[in-house]
Amino acid sequence: MTRTRATRRLSTAMAGLACSASLGLALAPTASAQETSADAVEWSTSHGTAEASGTRWVEGSSIFDRELVVQGELRNSGDGCYSVWVRWIFDLAPGPERKNATVCGAGSVPVDIRGRYTTPTTTAYLRICRGETDVSDCGPTENLTSWPIEG
Repeated sequence: MTRTRATRRLSTAMAGLACSASLGLALAPTASAQETSADAVEWSTSHGTAEASGTRWVEGSSIFDRELVVQGELRNSGDGCYSVWVRWIFDLAPGPERKNATVCGAGSVPVDIRGRYTTPTTTAYLRICRGETDVSDCGPTENLTSWPIEG
């Protein structure tokens, strides 16, 4: 066997070993991957006479089964309806905004959002909009995936 052939075989073996090691690290859970509500970060936003606030955290043991959990409350101190709308972006492709909760008149309703969270290509945003059917009159956007999770 020539020196060139031996070098090629060694290079191929080393590349295979490096790929195996990388895959093993990606599949292995990290110490911080198993967050719970005890590791929660606060969030809040408002629009008109409505405000929403709560906490958010990540559950799961690896990047392949993590879930973003967002819980809180939407409150309205005036007349009319207000809704919480959420938009998920996976792999830089934005999905449609979806209504999560609506309160009409003075009162409050729970906000409970859960979604697949495969970092770093997943982001989620929340905002309050006046009304129940569209997103034409909305307040500021709250980024639900700005980290570090430690707050």
